[in-house]
Amino acid sequence: MLSGEKDSELATYWLVRTYQRLAAESFDRVEELSPDSWRAHELRAESYKLRQAFNDAIRELTLAIQLQPNEVGLHETLGELYLTRNLFEQARVELEKSLALEPARARSLFLLGRLYVRQRESEKAIPYLQKALRYQPDLIEASAALGTAYLRLGQAASAVPELMRASPYDYYGDVHYQLYLAYRKLGKGDLARKALAGSQELRRKSAERHQAKVAGAVEVDSVE
Repeated sequence: MLSGEKDSELATYWLVRTYQRLAAESFDRVEELSPDSWRAHELRAESYKLRQAFNDAIRELTLAIQLQPNEVGLHETLGELYLTRNLFEQARVELEKSLALEPARARSLFLLGRLYVRQRESEKAIPYLQKALRYQPDLIEASAALGTAYLRLGQAASAVPELMRASPYDYYGDVHYQLYLAYRKLGKGDLARKALAGSQELRRKSAERHQAKVAGAVEVDSVE
């Protein structure tokens, strides 16, 4: 008998598989109606993205943009894919195109800010992240990135509120670790130790969940 946790992991696996099949069917229908439309390339890119075939997804989005160059979502998605592949210059170009078309687009602002955080250019990152949160205050990823940027500039007091806002959504323990560093810089030993313990516990749980997912996928594949 499978445990409740394994049942949950298997349900998630089947849900993802179902979404993939539905996406494939939707794509097939669009391709039948208009085989070389920009929307068909976009859907094909989404299908590749779900399978983590990022290079194929990038190719399809590039084709979609050639057909529909002013579709802001295409540039944003392509920029995010380039960022996933650590192709920072290509990502910057696409995200700037997205913002040229829609200056108040919160996710593009966040992604450009995150790009600069990853390149350790915190001073460049902060204005984009602040603006993203101005347009979408509940964009938790932007709060986490902004907290990291403040911390790297030695502004621990400014980092704490942003990291605290993101901490309930921390999955891998990274935000709690940043909180630990911030509290330590501020001389708040008890809070620093609590944040570090939280980070270690979240890392342990995420590792267990990953192992359960892998085991669940193997178990399902073995009976298909």
